[in-house]
Amino acid sequence: MKCPRCNEPMNPRSVTCKSCGARILRKSDKMAKKMTVNRWISMAAGGVLIIIALVLAYSGAYLFGGIALGVGAVLILIGKMLG
Repeated sequence: MKCPRCNEPMNPRSVTCKSCGARILRKSDKMAKKMTVNRWISMAAGGVLIIIALVLAYSGAYLFGGIALGVGAVLILIGKMLG
């Protein structure tokens, strides 16, 4: 593998070129960035599910309200861990 900036040979596993210091971005790095969940989306979805859970519990659907509450809490925790 060669550096795209200085065309010097480099280790395929390295992140930067030792000669010029250029940062090497691979297709897999770009794909991984696209696949990550945005923390705000996770927290917003969790908040909406908690509100739905409260409405369901108020209307008497305790089982579905409890499930929605649990899933909402998990989504909020995932959002907090991502940030």
